[in-house]
Amino acid sequence: LEALRRAGPRGLADPSPVGRALARRLLDLGIAHPVPAPRPGPHDVTVVIPAFGRADELERCLTAVKGQPVIVVDDGSPDPEPLRRAAEAHGARLVRHARNRGPAAARNTGLRLVETPIAAFVDSDCRPAPGWLDVLVPHFDDPRVAAVAPRVVPDAGDGTLLARYEAARSSLDMGARPALVRPGGRLGFVPAATLLVRVAAVEGDAVDEELRLGEDVDFVWRLGDRGRHVRYEPAARVAHTARLRPADWARRRHEYGTSAADLARRHPGRLAPARP
Repeated sequence: LEALRRAGPRGLADPSPVGRALARRLLDLGIAHPVPAPRPGPHDVTVVIPAFGRADELERCLTAVKGQPVIVVDDGSPDPEPLRRAAEAHGARLVRHARNRGPAAARNTGLRLVETPIAAFVDSDCRPAPGWLDVLVPHFDDPRVAAVAPRVVPDAGDGTLLARYEAARSSLDMGARPALVRPGGRLGFVPAATLLVRVAAVEGDAVDEELRLGEDVDFVWRLGDRGRHVRYEPAARVAHTARLRPADWARRRHEYGTSAADLARRHPGRLAPARP
């Protein structure tokens, strides 16, 4: 423990049996956090992008994830042609739902088509920064890790009050500290706006398709119930297009709130109505 304190943020790799056992225990409890060295690609990762309209956002997302195999799932967009053109221009595979089934179903559809060990869920309004996989993929060297989330931060916006608020208090930004994600922990959940998943760690339809909202919270908690780790790694950053029209922003916040009842029924006692 003293050696770990001395090492500080750079971390410590103790090869002794006692040191390794202690490290495993501290990691499993969330007291210590892994410090894997970034590893350059290529990475055996397939990107799955659920999309509903907003072809301009999809275009920007596809540009950001270039170099990786990509599956775009059109979740029943009223006009599928712009999405088809964007996917074709970037060499992405496109599959389409005949009707809108929600983001959980879109992610499951894409996941069933993935042939690599790791899938990266990336929403169409997200743009991973260069080197994102170099930082996130090494976490999967730990066999207990089933999913890893980067830090999702809003675009700079237009300088309005709402843009400044989002920059400081975005509901998708989980902060600057790494964490083991678990109910009741310092970080109780992470959004699936961008989330890397070990394909072998999920079973059947990974995401609950009955949930239109809160499906990412449910997914992460169920992984934890199976003894798997979900980690938050803020060293990898992803830009997200914030909703900066007051009506759109308020509607989205309200929608997030409506997920609480379904989550409470599925996970009794886990939702904290307030935290000091």
